[in-house]
Amino acid sequence: MLVSDFPKRKVHRINGNNTVSEAISLMEKTSPRALFVFENKTFKGVVTQKELLGIVKPHKTKISAVYRSSPKLSPSTTVEEAARLMVENDLEVLPLMKNKQITGAVVIDDVLKALVKGEFQRVKIKEIGEKEVVTVNPQDKLMKAYEMFKKYHFSCLPVTKNKKLVGIIIYDTIAQIFGKPQSRLSFGEFTGEKIKPLETPIFSIIDPVTATSTGESTLKEAIDTMLKNHISHLVITDTKGKVQGILTKKDVLRYILAKKEKRKLRIQFSGDVDKIEDLQKEEAKSLVEKLNTKIGVEPGSTMFVNVKVRGTNENPQFIVKLRLSTPKSRISAEEVNWAFDTAFETALSRIERQVLKKLGKERTLHRQETKRYV
Repeated sequence: MLVSDFPKRKVHRINGNNTVSEAISLMEKTSPRALFVFENKTFKGVVTQKELLGIVKPHKTKISAVYRSSPKLSPSTTVEEAARLMVENDLEVLPLMKNKQITGAVVIDDVLKALVKGEFQRVKIKEIGEKEVVTVNPQDKLMKAYEMFKKYHFSCLPVTKNKKLVGIIIYDTIAQIFGKPQSRLSFGEFTGEKIKPLETPIFSIIDPVTATSTGESTLKEAIDTMLKNHISHLVITDTKGKVQGILTKKDVLRYILAKKEKRKLRIQFSGDVDKIEDLQKEEAKSLVEKLNTKIGVEPGSTMFVNVKVRGTNENPQFIVKLRLSTPKSRISAEEVNWAFDTAFETALSRIERQVLKKLGKERTLHRQETKRYV
């Protein structure tokens, strides 16, 4: 199936001279939460809420300073290729172009509908959803949720009390709070009081959970539920309301791609990727494959590589954050160095040590034994 077979989707645009605050307001009306950036009628890239979160001066910062590049699809692009590009670029919408002009948008919902067929419809979501879920408490401050979003690149955070699900915080809510001026709160018990956003109690801004599912639900049932309720995630609970895991649309794409392509570990780059050379990226992929050979991850696993560069072009400093996400665990590591290669290798070594430490084994652990964990 080709992306040209999908229904035509509206293109949500913004000019590079617009501010971050203006972009956040426009995103309230878009789904997925993303805008195509243009300058002088020329397509430049895409901006999502992940680029906008944490901007110090959202009313002054221009979109031209925060947008990122995006792959472009043609009418002959296959649905599998579109899914791969969405996963690797961490995007839920991609531009469809013909003769160098954008003719529409391809969204993750249409890709999922096309891929979740046949054998994939009957897969139990307990085989896919994230098992180690990070949660927050209603009494926690927004600072904690903010740090979790920034560190793990989540799209949502379950809110639990006594281990039971009581609500959820979605990325949209965080972006709205930071992107709009508000000297006084206008919600919850703190209405009218002056308070800094990061000191806001979580219980006053959580959203109700519109839908949950058990691990025994099928993939088709889960996708139908997400599409019906216009959500990008599904919290997995037991019969008593205790959180067992979480499933996102991208989790589903990663799982299907891994099965189709018979690849056990994907690697996904994000951030200032243009600051590293293609040869360095290939070497990084090679190191990840070697690690996979040693520890053996399950299908549907991904190594996320986030690169941030600070300093000058002549003397850059690389901040490399790695996150190994498997159907059974999530492991993170970070390293800062003047050389990307050194930072990456050090962080990757920490990932490996964490796996071995949790297993209580030595570095020479046999691959089949390691698979019990990852």
